[in-house]
Amino acid sequence: MTDNCQPYLPLGDVVLPLPDPTPDLLDQVMKGFDFERVRTAMHALGWTYWGEAEAPSLETLRAKARGLLETVAEEKRDGVETHCGGFRASWYFPNTIVLMFVLESGHASWRPVAGLRSLNLPR
Repeated sequence: MTDNCQPYLPLGDVVLPLPDPTPDLLDQVMKGFDFERVRTAMHALGWTYWGEAEAPSLETLRAKARGLLETVAEEKRDGVETHCGGFRASWYFPNTIVLMFVLESGHASWRPVAGLRSLNLPR
């Protein structure tokens, strides 16, 4: 944790650290996020997590999001971001945490492209 993230409260000759607002921030984000809407979207699109037969439960979604939020909160660096399972968590200085669910495909595949070696690309 950097010094700018932990401000101090001067009390005469005594200087006490201000309480860390991070736990309250995490709770506010979790309470204000519509996990049911995410589950509905995943169900409608037929999205699942790897190896599962159906859209994840609300508990699974909450646990995934909470883990990402805790990860960026530990870093406390401006602009730090992590994402997994459709969720994207970001931290912005001094005490702003953002949680989003991004509708994008995480599927990746590889296939050879016919004639790739014969392409003449300008340099």
